[in-house]
Amino acid sequence: MRIKKIVGLTFIGMIGYLFQGSLYGEAKITDGDTIIIGSQKIRLYEIDTLEKKQKCKTKQGRKWQCGIEAKDYLIKLIDQNKYKYNILIIQI
Repeated sequence: MRIKKIVGLTFIGMIGYLFQGSLYGEAKITDGDTIIIGSQKIRLYEIDTLEKKQKCKTKQGRKWQCGIEAKDYLIKLIDQNKYKYNILIIQI
């Protein structure tokens, strides 16, 4: 879907950015643009995806869990490369 393309392309475009240091650990995905590693909350730079609890409607009026789909897609992207990402961190 369109959300997957936007999240995927933006995420791939970010990989070249470097963080001042390195974070290592298990990533907890809270929604389509937020990752938590240890106590560090990370917002993906210039990405604004749907919130986890957000619902959308299709053109036919059918409701679907678009926020959960955005979160699941980010999980899939991270699972495809289990080693390391270079990302720009925005402190919250």
